[in-house]
Amino acid sequence: MAIAASGKDILAVFFDDGAYQTLGCGANGVTCAFGSAQGVPVYAVCQSGAAMTADGARAFAKTLELAAVTGNPVVTFYQSAGAKLEEGQQILRSGAQLAAAVAKISGVVPQIAVVTGALVGLNHAGAVHGVHVAHFILLLIHLHDISCGWQCRP
Repeated sequence: MAIAASGKDILAVFFDDGAYQTLGCGANGVTCAFGSAQGVPVYAVCQSGAAMTADGARAFAKTLELAAVTGNPVVTFYQSAGAKLEEGQQILRSGAQLAAAVAKISGVVPQIAVVTGALVGLNHAGAVHGVHVAHFILLLIHLHDISCGWQCRP
């Protein structure tokens, strides 16, 4: 079921005209961004399928905090190989901060979880908890499934 695409590719399909501002990016397994989807200002976080690093978890949590301050919704694309265990206590601490950020915005801003692949390994509480507390959960099989936007009709 995994979508073979980078975080930047997924976000380019998701945001209007492929335009967005990167907030935190890349090598840390997470791409965080802000832009418009169907004309609505929205924050997005995309896990690329790599193991989450402490820096990635912190960028993820910071994006959630920005959404809470501005009141804009958050769409998170989940695909993770777990946590980068080499980081030891640092990834555990960052994972706990991420879980707290997810819980803090629950009921404050709309959250949409889009599962684009497996959530395996020691996938710290932030990712798994984030999927469970989202207002909407979507499971995607193909990248083009997100290009129809939020107003799709079956």
